[in-house]
Amino acid sequence: MWRIGISFTAPLSSTAVRHQFIRPVTESIQDGNLGIYSDYLMQEIKEQPDLAEEEHFEHLVVFRVRDFKEGVDHLRRRFEELGAPAETGVFDMTEAQSKPGY
Repeated sequence: MWRIGISFTAPLSSTAVRHQFIRPVTESIQDGNLGIYSDYLMQEIKEQPDLAEEEHFEHLVVFRVRDFKEGVDHLRRRFEELGAPAETGVFDMTEAQSKPGY
């Protein structure tokens, strides 16, 4: 399975991200038999003067999908429909996962 990461900066709590994005997207990919939810990380951005005070959180949501192109298209479309910021990034995280860790 492919690991696809969706990254965005927003003034949302982890609870809000789960409610607004993770739950509905997870339901849609499972209903379509496209894949599963994998992981979620949130990081506070401390030194970014170009961001508004309330936008100091970067969110990364990771899904595992069966087909890369179909999975990326579906995830991108669903996040857009659910109101993700325009600067949302989509990343192939599969290779990073296949290398041995220490």
